Amino acid sequence: MGAVSFPLSFEQARASSRSSTWARRRAWFLVAAAALVALVFDGVPLLLGASPAVRLGSALASVAALALLVGVARSLRARERGILTVDDRGVSRADPGGASRRILSFDEPFGVAVMLGEGGTAAWLGLSTGDRTSLLKVGLSAKKHGVAASGTLAIVSRAICTVPDSFDGASPLLDEASAERFLALLEERSKTAFGRLLLTGTAGERIVLDGDTLHVQDARIRLDGPFECTTFAFYERIGRVDGIYEATWIKQGSQEVVLVSSVGGEGDSPIKSPPPVALRHAVDRAFFPPLRSVLDARQTPRAAPRPS
Repeated sequence: MGAVSFPLSFEQARASSRSSTWARRRAWFLVAAAALVALVFDGVPLLLGASPAVRLGSALASVAALALLVGVARSLRARERGILTVDDRGVSRADPGGASRRILSFDEPFGVAVMLGEGGTAAWLGLSTGDRTSLLKVGLSAKKHGVAASGTLAIVSRAICTVPDSFDGASPLLDEASAERFLALLEERSKTAFGRLLLTGTAGERIVLDGDTLHVQDARIRLDGPFECTTFAFYERIGRVDGIYEATWIKQGSQEVVLVSSVGGEGDSPIKSPPPVALRHAVDRAFFPPLRSVLDARQTPRAAPRPS
């Protein structure tokens, strides 16, 4: 497979580094110089009544200068956006003014979680490999004549949970058509990657949701068997800061774990007392919604007791 690249834009302005600022200044200097050259070579011979041959030469020089101007302008636009690239090795991302870095390798297992915004105008693609996670936002187009675009349908059909529209405004933005193609390329590499989560807790422990199994450090929860699960929120002070956290408590037989994540605002979960520290495993806030959604859908349908 040849390399396929997709443009990334950013909704929030970012402070430019000194090097990128000087690069833009040099580029605009070239644009101004090209415009000046075009003016001189095209305007001066005309004013001086030059011969047709001289005018032709000046016109060609003007065209060359304008071509340079267009090239520099395109280069400037390219610098103002990022690039997402899929090749035979995996997925790379280059932010504006930054070097390309590998965010996913096809030589190792990876996970893809599609999350749909509640308003239906945005979605998020969560990529995970165990060592690193990445989040991409997708802008979804409105329905035309009551029919959603093919890109919207392709993305919505893969969504495993919904999230607030304010879920993450800092993620790079991928357009709908690019997202549809990007997901298709990932599916060609691994159909089982969709719905899989390969995460790492703050203590370095693995937290893996793969098919019917949830691995949390040494615990192995079979989701195709009976297990108990409940989600709640709790307040806790760390140092001088009071924080609100969301917890999902899971028990199967003698195995018992509590997945914990910070909450970006007031959640809808009931407030309860903090769970035992020994049972806690911290999860990246961006990947807590899909994890919770899968557990809620698969849990044994009966009231779950509080963690012991």
